[in-house]
Amino acid sequence: MSQFSTKIVSDIDLCKELWAKFSPEKSIYDLWDFRFEFWKVFRYEPYFVVLSDAGEDVGLLPLWYVSDKESYFWFGDVGDNNDWQEDNDLWVKNSGYLKPLIDNCPTPVKLFNLTADCFKRAGDSVQFQKHDPKNVLPIDTFGSVEDYLMTLKGKLRGNLTKDRRTIEAQDPVITIDHFQDFDELIRLNILRLEESYFKDPRIGRTFHGIINKGLEKESFQVRMLSAHIDGKPAGFDFILIYDDVYYPLLAAYDIAGFPGIGNYMTLYDIKDAISLGMRMMDFAEGAEDYYKNKLFPMIAQYKIEML
Repeated sequence: MSQFSTKIVSDIDLCKELWAKFSPEKSIYDLWDFRFEFWKVFRYEPYFVVLSDAGEDVGLLPLWYVSDKESYFWFGDVGDNNDWQEDNDLWVKNSGYLKPLIDNCPTPVKLFNLTADCFKRAGDSVQFQKHDPKNVLPIDTFGSVEDYLMTLKGKLRGNLTKDRRTIEAQDPVITIDHFQDFDELIRLNILRLEESYFKDPRIGRTFHGIINKGLEKESFQVRMLSAHIDGKPAGFDFILIYDDVYYPLLAAYDIAGFPGIGNYMTLYDIKDAISLGMRMMDFAEGAEDYYKNKLFPMIAQYKIEML
């Protein structure tokens, strides 16, 4: 008969060791180097729940306590509407350990963006709720942007093509990897979005750290596309690259000044990803009414909330 026990680890060096032991490293979000940049800025206390069976470590729940939200989140998530971490899973040696791991989860806790695979493996042993889906686009069979456009319905394809031609007629200048433009991305993002993440300056500092880490090319890479028209900033996309997956994670566009720039940059991203030989594009989480749901396939995500 199994004899479960748990321990809580908060020392950051020991947390890193546990992460290396359990993380499958399938996604950019599975990488310690990515998550650690959030800890370096926010410094919330780690709360790694380690499940043991007869003395063997068999499960890990990597959390931290977000003091200003008075709740536990994934290590690297910083609030209800600041859930940066995706592709989350319950790291266990086998599915029989899922329930005892969750049974030892602290409360209140909010575990967002759990994968559909995790949901299926857990079955009825864990209570999940639906969360916002994410958008992905397999591109390893595409030879060009036109191949992608042909997957869309006529009216939608026409709208994207029209926007691309409108911007192309203005002779945009695209610069690659000019990371000095990142602060301009932040400025435009704040101007356009009332609830911009970047109104919290810690997010900007975190991503400056991610840029520096990505430029080392030890675990993941960073990429940036900057569009200028008549010398004016028109749009910026910030991308992460890991395991032949292209993650357009952050963007900012001057839509008022350059109508159509958003769709133009989306198509440019697809062109760029194809040219780099990527197998997939991951456009991250979006609400059920998110406009990109019309453009890209959706993948279900789940959450566990215990208050």
